[in-house]
Amino acid sequence: MNKNVQIKLFLGFIAILLATVVIVSIASHYILTREFNHLIGEENFMRFREFDEAQGNHFFDSMKMTFALTALIGSVLAVIASFIFSRYLITPIKKVIDTTKKISKGDYKTRVEVSSEDEVGELCKAVNKMAEGLEETERLRHELVSNVAHELATPLTNISGYLEAMSDGTIKDEQLTKSTLKLLQDETNRLTLMVNDVRALSSVENPNMQLTQKHYNLNDLINEIVSKMRPKYDKKQINVSVEIPDGIAEILVDKDKFSQIIINLLSNSVAYTPKDGFIRVSASEDGEYISVTVEDTGIGIPKKDLNRIFERFYRTDKSRSRKTGGTGVGLAIVKGLMEAHGGDVFAESEEGKGSKFICKFPKI
Repeated sequence: MNKNVQIKLFLGFIAILLATVVIVSIASHYILTREFNHLIGEENFMRFREFDEAQGNHFFDSMKMTFALTALIGSVLAVIASFIFSRYLITPIKKVIDTTKKISKGDYKTRVEVSSEDEVGELCKAVNKMAEGLEETERLRHELVSNVAHELATPLTNISGYLEAMSDGTIKDEQLTKSTLKLLQDETNRLTLMVNDVRALSSVENPNMQLTQKHYNLNDLINEIVSKMRPKYDKKQINVSVEIPDGIAEILVDKDKFSQIIINLLSNSVAYTPKDGFIRVSASEDGEYISVTVEDTGIGIPKKDLNRIFERFYRTDKSRSRKTGGTGVGLAIVKGLMEAHGGDVFAESEEGKGSKFICKFPKI
């Protein structure tokens, strides 16, 4: 394909060159004849009267030959320059084509050398950015497969072991049977949670996701969500408080999606806040936005990870995350739902002291 483009460019240059030579030839012949006749006009007629026709023709022939040789040399040089220039234009495009072919075959690490700052250079940068995005997506995909495989393996192994023990008569005591059934239920719930997380992420990333937004009393909405999660706090003896100013009466949100945002943030805080810790949910008005903040006294987030915690399947501490459960998509879901509301979410944290997540919802 690149050869076709190069040939087209080359032939285009040649066509322009030929057209230029023809136009210059016609114009030169006309101008040369006019100027010569003017030169031997009435004033100089006596001087050139002996200038016979043969000499005149010889003069014109010499001039034409000189012009022809000049045009020929210029044309040859122009053809060479056109060929070199067409190759100069096509070479970076050829590199882009070769790179995109490699990318299409799965080589996401390949990059195009950016050798200029013109449109071709911008094209090279765009291809490199695309390759970087695909490389990151592929990395996340591999990480997802690894995480899901690990998360599935543990509960499935436990379930298989419990069922095998029950079927071969190892577990006979009624109390032990009840305990085993409870463990089976816990492992099943763990699998269900994982599936729900992945399904929720898929829903958030659907460009056709619809929101049903209405005005709700913010204080009532927050307290309703916090109350539903009370058993989780009590289990770890974590204190939770809600501080919503009286001045903030209503917020325009999709109730289900808003609940999922707050539940995910609270679940994250509970998972990483030690026993006797503290979680606070507050709100404030900031210009055209209403900010809802979930703050905890947990283990905090390392500074190097702070900019990546909203990425899909990203985990700051993989071993600890697996112990707390989940697939590492909770914050990615929060990010997607906030963007769907026309807002955004930010995180502030100091390792060892806790984290703060700020959700900014537009007032209108």
